[in-house]
Amino acid sequence: MVDTFSTLAELSEKLNSKTDNLNAVITSFNENLARLNLGIEVWIDADPLERKNVRNETRTRSCLAADLTVLGYCRTDEGWQLAVKTATKIEYTENGGLREELVDEASPQPLLKAARQVRLTAIPQLPRIVSELEGRARALLISFEQAEQMANQLLPSARSGAEAFHEALEKLFQDAARSDESSIEVNSGELHRIVGGYPAPNHNMPVCCSVMRAAMKDSDSVVAEPPSGRGASLKIRYMLPR
Repeated sequence: MVDTFSTLAELSEKLNSKTDNLNAVITSFNENLARLNLGIEVWIDADPLERKNVRNETRTRSCLAADLTVLGYCRTDEGWQLAVKTATKIEYTENGGLREELVDEASPQPLLKAARQVRLTAIPQLPRIVSELEGRARALLISFEQAEQMANQLLPSARSGAEAFHEALEKLFQDAARSDESSIEVNSGELHRIVGGYPAPNHNMPVCCSVMRAAMKDSDSVVAEPPSGRGASLKIRYMLPR
């Protein structure tokens, strides 16, 4: 028994030494995360710091309820930091399966201002906060990349459109040069029809006209153009060979 108390006293001394520096550890953790500027909120709902007042309740249905305190990382009135919030977790059966919900969630409060016991209980969960942030960051990055790919598929980029018009225009030059023509007149509407997508509501006529004008040399001339300068009636005479 004496040995047991001696061991407990030793552990108590070490624990008190560590917990005296508790707020410094939390502050350092907050500062390191703030430098990353992630802007991502996470909560460890599945493993609450506290679970109390378990009871049966009748809300919209019969359920088992418990008051929780959970750890997370979020924006508070004092900036992004480790925080805790209280909520009620209800469990009920629906369509033969167990359902869980968090209700009556209170506004998050900084972990630094929580009770000492709550702060102590939170320390072992700090690595999980980092892991959750990493997982969320990876998931968001994948979502962004998928959205970019979808946008590129649905809306051809201006560069890819310009390249298509440039290639079609070069082919017209080559065909005319092989026929020993000294010049060729190119109409923007006809060029766009060769590339495709015209006439159509989402045509790329401004890009088509820009490519045609960019291909002009000092010896070339504009034969006709719309008031805006970029339309289906633009016609340019290009001298050959190029």
